Amino acid sequence: KVTVSVLYWRLCGDMADDNPRKTSEVDLSKVPAHVANPRTKSWKDRTEDERRAIFAAKKAAKKERAKKAREEAHAAQKKHWESLTEEERAAIKAKTAAKHDQKRKAQQELHDTCMRNMADETLPTLAFDLQFEGVMNERGVKSTISQVKYSYSIMRAAGFPVKPLIYSRVADGEGGAAPSRCLSELRAFDGFHKYPPPMVEAKWGDFAASRPVVYLSADSPTVLTDLEPGTTYMIGAFVDHNSKKGLTKAFADEHSVRTARLPIQESIDATNMCKVLTINHVVDSVVHFMKSKSWTEAFTACLPMRNVPTSERAKVGNSTADPSASGSEVDVGDDD
Repeated sequence: KVTVSVLYWRLCGDMADDNPRKTSEVDLSKVPAHVANPRTKSWKDRTEDERRAIFAAKKAAKKERAKKAREEAHAAQKKHWESLTEEERAAIKAKTAAKHDQKRKAQQELHDTCMRNMADETLPTLAFDLQFEGVMNERGVKSTISQVKYSYSIMRAAGFPVKPLIYSRVADGEGGAAPSRCLSELRAFDGFHKYPPPMVEAKWGDFAASRPVVYLSADSPTVLTDLEPGTTYMIGAFVDHNSKKGLTKAFADEHSVRTARLPIQESIDATNMCKVLTINHVVDSVVHFMKSKSWTEAFTACLPMRNVPTSERAKVGNSTADPSASGSEVDVGDDD
């Protein structure tokens, strides 16, 4: 027996006493399930421990389902293997071995290409400029580090058609600059171990005097048509959600550095595009251009598809575009 509010029984006409607040001992069999077992608490009323327990139970159930699926797949594969003849098994083994050999050959070719291009002084360089770390908040710093790592992986997967470089500026005055968190974390990144990119800490004057430099900025009046051999192209590696618009262009003008912008407006219809590109979008576009020599194909393949009009996706491979095509500027220096 359980104790329930007599209000329910009063409404049902099963009680003689008319007092709605009276309680009574009743038979559980007479109590509807939704009364005897009230609904569980809503999510907002649960404690943190209860929520964690629910997540843990869901995670455990998901792992168990995945384990069961793997076991069933393995059993089915084993059954299929046992049903094959010796000739069929030999053919499958030979095909698998050939596939592995092909994969190892491709990996070796990519390794040789990476080593050769990293040592090639005539190739252009993409440099990630970390000197603007001070304009970012904690979230922006983390995002910048992730984007630089991802950009490096894009270059490595393509065999380094452009060489990577990471630059951190040392203050020109006395006392030096605060240690760069971005540079410290990138130095500790294991993904750089096989093909380590140069990491340069220097005053800007010393860095710019040692190589020809072009700063990529959406505010530049100069359109980048091709990448010059042996030239270093700087990317403002910082995330500010476009709150520091024009920062890289102002810095380049102050130090008499050439600037250029990606030819997005001249290559595709950018009218409805987002005005801000991430660091990895810029790198991906340049890498694709170095392989295809077509900016239209590069932008169509690399920019977010929601921003590329359907009409432009059919133009892949066409390196020409209407120079008068209108479009919004796409920031290259002020990323994310």
